[in-house]
Amino acid sequence: NLFRDWCELWSGGEAPPLFVFLTALAAVGAGIGRKIWLERATLYLPPLFPNPWVLLLAPSGQGKKSTAIRLGVMLLQKAGVEVETFSGKLTPEALVSTLAAESTSLAPGPRVSVDTGRDAVGLIVAREFDVLISQKQQYTSGLVPLLTDLYDCPDEFVATTIGRGRERLRNVCLSVIGAGVPLTIQAQLPPEAMKGGFLPRFILGFFDPRWVRRVGRPPRPDEGKLMSVAERVKEICQERFELRFSPQAEEAFIQWYEAVEVPRSEVDAAYLQRVPEHLLRLMILLHLGQPGPLKEMVELGTFELARRVMEGLWGMIQPQLKVFGAHPQMRGLYYALTLLELNKSLRKSEMLELLAPFISGPAMLDKIFTLLSGHPKVTMERAGKDLIFNWR
Repeated sequence: NLFRDWCELWSGGEAPPLFVFLTALAAVGAGIGRKIWLERATLYLPPLFPNPWVLLLAPSGQGKKSTAIRLGVMLLQKAGVEVETFSGKLTPEALVSTLAAESTSLAPGPRVSVDTGRDAVGLIVAREFDVLISQKQQYTSGLVPLLTDLYDCPDEFVATTIGRGRERLRNVCLSVIGAGVPLTIQAQLPPEAMKGGFLPRFILGFFDPRWVRRVGRPPRPDEGKLMSVAERVKEICQERFELRFSPQAEEAFIQWYEAVEVPRSEVDAAYLQRVPEHLLRLMILLHLGQPGPLKEMVELGTFELARRVMEGLWGMIQPQLKVFGAHPQMRGLYYALTLLELNKSLRKSEMLELLAPFISGPAMLDKIFTLLSGHPKVTMERAGKDLIFNWR
């Protein structure tokens, strides 16, 4: 499978294999766009395109998130596949105007329309995901609702603004590769972003702290194998066809879907609602990554492989969801506990400085310190007018 081969090419480096795998999935999906899709008419659902949104999550300075993203983007470059790519600061207006197929001025006077005839296919690369979704920056205001609307790849989407008039997007297929520090992202998102459906649209890749790898001189990948993977990606991205389930694969998917127990947690249930789509997108890409001629029928074995991958991801994602869906006060407590665990000992004045950017107001800070003082892993001692918090 090309994704396994791609991960093996970079296995001597510091980037976790999971991050390399996820960025490759999203990059190849962006290169495919709407040219390959899974027909789901027998399930009474619209076609599904292989454009997974992925978000790499690791503490600051860990996980080589940027390296993994760079490798994913490089895969498209090596394959010679051109995709409209957005990186750095991005406004809703810039995204819409770049992808628009038709623009109509609403200024007084004759209506002037410009039709580019383009499809709204693109890749957002957000190495600092918290900046992309910041609710505190005026230029990003409205981006999260817009991305939420575009996630399902509508055939047509119309955005109207006073300044730019009416802009029409056709054949939308947007991919996202993001990375960030979990606690920083949590500080930028309201709790309802987890329950309301924005973050569940991402396959979340969490850094495994057991992955400790420092390599001063990473080995160069085998150039022949590298070009072989790139040629396969190029071949896939040039094709245009419809995928269908084999009867066995479709029946296995239905049985899996019906057997999944809905969690009581509102946050878990919100994410689990999107897991079937994540699973099917994984299945499409793993199917296309198989060696040999491209086939239009997805067999049972590929579905089972995708199911095992998705269940492994869910096992890592589920324990982390409580933090994303927590009240800001509890997020602050989780952050304070993380700081203490890393530093072992911190003065209250130091914690005030570190917590202030993530907390709204002194009353919430006081509540966090009250909760902290009663935590079984935390002890306190007085040092003059200051308090010292210690991690047991």
